[in-house]
Amino acid sequence: MLPWRKGFIGGFLVAACLALSAGPVSAHPHVWIDLRSTLLFNDRGEITGLDIHWAFDEFYSLYVVERIDPDGDGKGDRKALVDLAAQSIKELKDYRYFTFASSDGKAVPYGTVETFDADIKDGRFIMTFTLPFAEPVDPRESAFTYAAYDPSYYIEIVHAEGGGVEFAGTGATGCASRVEEPDPSIEQVSLAAALDRNQTAASGFGAFFAETVHVTCG
Repeated sequence: MLPWRKGFIGGFLVAACLALSAGPVSAHPHVWIDLRSTLLFNDRGEITGLDIHWAFDEFYSLYVVERIDPDGDGKGDRKALVDLAAQSIKELKDYRYFTFASSDGKAVPYGTVETFDADIKDGRFIMTFTLPFAEPVDPRESAFTYAAYDPSYYIEIVHAEGGGVEFAGTGATGCASRVEEPDPSIEQVSLAAALDRNQTAASGFGAFFAETVHVTCG
């Protein structure tokens, strides 16, 4: 098991067990996240980071709620939620927070994630965080893209229905986004279908199933 599965992702193993009664024991992914992302612009038209909003599927959310909502009011213990978000952010750092931004094909360096939160809404576990870039990126001077995925494809991350991509900041005027759908090969789909919940795909496998957001600014 990869180290980061011991904490944040370790709970997904329990959630996967809950799902077994509703489906087969094989095939990746086992956990699903609906993504909403907001590109943050400064007044010079540069991208300074991303606001990330994750809504987890009902199985993992049930696992979380059962452990942090002792009074059963559906809201969860506030401190437990924040502690879970903090631990999650810490463990995800080595995996670029499952968010892979690039400028002209080169990885965009990140700063330190200091703003994050967690909540339970409509029975789903929600985690949000702001991912700052170490240096602003000018999408008018370089090709800017980003993709969100778990490298092992144990978790699938897709944009929420309706796109899930927004802009914030006056510098975003004249900018647009396009979500490129993944196009995995038959062999890659077959491999994903053959992996059970205790197996891990090669690192980077999830990229084949990831949506890629292209940002252009006129």
